[in-house]
Order: sequence, then structure tokens, then C-alpha cells
Amino acid sequence: MGSKDEGEIGLMRAQWLAVVLLMAPLAMPARAEDLTQLRQLLATGNCPGCDLSGAGLVMADLHRANLQGADLSGANLSRANLGGANLGGANLAGAVLYGTRLTGANLTGANLTGANLQEADLGGANFSQATLANTNLQEAQDLPPRVGKASDFLRWAFADTQANQLGQAIENYTQAIDLQPNLAVAYLGRSSAYYEIGNYPAARHDSQQAAQMYLNLGDLQGYQVARSILEAAQVAPTKPTHSGGISGFLNSIFSLGLTVLQSVGGLAF
Repeated sequence: MGSKDEGEIGLMRAQWLAVVLLMAPLAMPARAEDLTQLRQLLATGNCPGCDLSGAGLVMADLHRANLQGADLSGANLSRANLGGANLGGANLAGAVLYGTRLTGANLTGANLTGANLQEADLGGANFSQATLANTNLQEAQDLPPRVGKASDFLRWAFADTQANQLGQAIENYTQAIDLQPNLAVAYLGRSSAYYEIGNYPAARHDSQQAAQMYLNLGDLQGYQVARSILEAAQVAPTKPTHSGGISGFLNSIFSLGLTVLQSVGGLAF
């Protein structure tokens, strides 16, 4: 990184330091040592092992900051820039990273239990050995492979379907299938979303897959719902009518999905 870039980053950090310190009585921990460490982070970008728990760092520029082993539990880092930052072994339990830029960040061994990474940009981030229990990754961008559980993607897909965000629902069903290829209800849900947007060949394919899986499982209810979608897709018009006809299947699909989430194949809440 050239001296010009370093100067620009230093200037931005100085500006953020002034803003944060002005807001400190409202947003920051009261302890003097916390404020000292906060000044250190914003002035230098270097604060390994620091106690920044509960800190308010909304929209802070922490690009390439060294926060290895830092305690950021409960901190608000929404919309912050942590691109390329070193967060290896950091405690981010309960932290809010909504819309945060984490591209290329090192999160190896970090504790992200209960953290909110909704809509965060995760391209190239390293989550090796990170703890992701109950982490909200919904609509996170460029989610690395194998980050998140099939049950998470299935839950988000159901929410997207109910909100009529069918493109996003299809993506989440696909992620669930990638993680657990024998997840019949994910094929079933994706087939209904494909049907609704008028992609009948894909709806037929997925409903056939789901029907066969449910038949193998001896699950008559799932098999019947899958066959119903398959039959509807086989006689569907060339173009989608958006008449809402698929909505009759949704209650059955969500009921099947809830059962899966609660009890099947390690997908319990």
C-alpha cells in the first residue's frame, strides 16, 4: 500500500475518531481504559486484544485493522468497513454487523455466536474454525462455501417465499440443497417457487426429485404435495399467470418444513 493510500486511510480514521469521541458519552463504554483503546483503534487501526465490548462503531472505517483476539462482543459495527481486517480469534458474540464490509477479512477462530451479519459483504472472508451458532447470515453477500447450516437457508427460504421474494427464496433453497442434497422439503419449496415465476421445467424437475425422496422415506404427505405441484406444472400455461394458484400448496410445504427443522437429520433449532 502506497504512502498516499496510507495517508488517506489515516485521515479518514482521524475524522472518525473525532466523531466517535464526540458521541462517546452516549454510545461508548464509560471506562477510561475502553476509551483509550477506542482512540488507539481509530487512530492507528491497530488494537489486538483490546476490550471494545459494546462499542458503537457504526460506519467506522476499519479497513485492514488489526483486531486479532479483540473483545467486540455486543459491539455495533453496522455498515463499518472491515475489509481485509484481522479478526482472528476475536470475540464477536452478539455483535451487530448489519451490512458490514468484511471482504477479505480474517475471521479464523472468531466467535460469532448470535452475531447479526445480515446483508454483510463476505466475499473472500476466511471463517475457518469460526463459531457460527445462531449467527444471522440472511441475505449476506458472497457467502463462502460451507458457511451456514442447511436449516438456516431453509428457514430463510420460507421467509422469502412468504414475502414473495421468490428469486432470493430459490437461492436459499439451492444453498440448503448444496449443504444437504437429500433435503426433500428444499426441493419441494424450490419447485413451488419455480412454478410461481413460470419456470415450469425446473418446477417439474424439483417436484419429481421431491416426490421420489418422499416415496423413499415413506412420507405420504410429502409425496402427495410433490405430486400435486408436478401435475400442476405439467399442465401449466406457457407464461405465468400469477393467479396465486400455488399458494394452496404453501401451508403443506411450510408444515413439512417445520417438521424437518425441528426433528430431521440434525436440523433442529
